[in-house]
Amino acid sequence: MKRKVKALFVNALDVVSLYRRISRLERANRFLLQKYQKLSAEVEQLGLKSAYMEYTLTDHGRLSLQGESRKFKSSRFKYDA
Repeated sequence: MKRKVKALFVNALDVVSLYRRISRLERANRFLLQKYQKLSAEVEQLGLKSAYMEYTLTDHGRLSLQGESRKFKSSRFKYDA
């Protein structure tokens, strides 16, 4: 009986751990989506709308913008566009 209770407790902890991990990933996903939308708006404002651009997600969770060889700076980030 104690083993079953212990196993249920461990399984419950695993579920809680997975739930927390999923919610962290969802928050990160929302943050990256907002960053992507902000970058898109900046690019449109700078008139680079017609240039070929590709957004990529780096290993560290940062968005990078690749396209023509012009460089510009925003208030917080540097991009190659």
